[in-house]
Amino acid sequence: MKRSILVILGISLAVAGCARGDSSSNQSASTQQPTVAQATAAAQASGLPVYPGATKMAAMANLTVTRCGHKIAVASYDVNASFDTVANWYSARIPGGIRISRTFPGGLTMTDIFEPNGAGVAGVTQTHFAGVTAVHVGLGTYEPALSSAELQTMQQVAGPDSPAKRQALARMSAKCGPASVRGLGSP
Repeated sequence: MKRSILVILGISLAVAGCARGDSSSNQSASTQQPTVAQATAAAQASGLPVYPGATKMAAMANLTVTRCGHKIAVASYDVNASFDTVANWYSARIPGGIRISRTFPGGLTMTDIFEPNGAGVAGVTQTHFAGVTAVHVGLGTYEPALSSAELQTMQQVAGPDSPAKRQALARMSAKCGPASVRGLGSP
C-alpha cells in the first residue's frame, strides 16, 4: 500500500512543475512528514472538501514534497465508495476543473482534478492488490500554483496524442531530470 501511494504521488509530482524551466529547480524530490495538523491545514487551505465518510490514511497520510520549484502538500484519505463516484463528486465541486485521467498496468487508475488556477488538486486513485480494490483521495496544494503551461504539459503526458506526449516527456526530462519521467513512457 505504501508503495502504491508513492507511485501515485510520484506520477502527479513528476508532471508538476516541469514545464517551468527554471534551472535552479531542485532535481530530486525531498520528502518530509508534516504533522497531521499541518497536512489538514494544507487540505483546508486548498479549499477542497474531504469526501464524505473519508478517513485519514494511517500510512503516508500526510506528505510535503518539493519538486521542480513547487512545494506540494498532500493529505491522503481512504474512501469507501466507487472510483467513478468519488472522481465525479470532486469534478462537480471544482468548477472549471482540469480533469486528467490515466490507467496503468497492474490495475492502477488515477484521476486528478486540478483547480483552474493550478493551486490545488484532488487526486483520486483506485488500486488492486491481492484481490482487494481500494479507493484513495489525495488533496494537495501547490506553492507556487501550477502555470497554465504546466497544466497543459500534464494533459499532454496523459493524453492519447503520441507525438505531443513524447514532446511533453522530453521537456519534463530536460527540466526536471530523467527520474521525473520514469514510468510515464519514453521521451
